[in-house]
Amino acid sequence: MSWVWWCTATVKRVWAYAKQHNLKDGRGGIQCDASLIGVLGERRLDFSSLARALTPHLRGGAAAASVGPSREAEVRACTSLS
Repeated sequence: MSWVWWCTATVKRVWAYAKQHNLKDGRGGIQCDASLIGVLGERRLDFSSLARALTPHLRGGAAAASVGPSREAEVRACTSLS
């Protein structure tokens, strides 16, 4: 599957997680909880900033390597939100 598919699927799952946990704000964004802050490093995200925050976790190469083994579980949690 392509990188674009993974990015789209992951964004959808993060939005579903936000809805399930009542994290959506009235301005079309997400007020991140401790789990999302730990993975994405932001307190509030809108649609465009969410995609930008997820990119280093989904792309191969140096960007993904920068996450490091200490945060692998957090990245897996982000991409398997339910």
